Amino acid sequence: MRPKISSLESAFLVAVTSDFSTRFKYKGAFMQSSDSLLTVLRGLGVSESEIEQTLHSMGSVTDPHDPNATPDPLDYAVQNGLSKLPA
Repeated sequence: MRPKISSLESAFLVAVTSDFSTRFKYKGAFMQSSDSLLTVLRGLGVSESEIEQTLHSMGSVTDPHDPNATPDPLDYAVQNGLSKLPA
């Protein structure tokens, strides 16, 4: 089982859905997986546009032509111990 969900990942879940039961389902699936949160959400059917919109709302750069973009901004921030998404 993976370690406790980070505050950044938790903030992302709150931003991506306002529905508590859906958020609980997403968190549960993530806790049972060894994949990144974005990979789990994609597997659960969250659309790329919803993910991208949420990342943008949290100040993340997702445009692949931007030199500051990362392939998986949320995972990158969590792995590198950042308190906010790379911008």
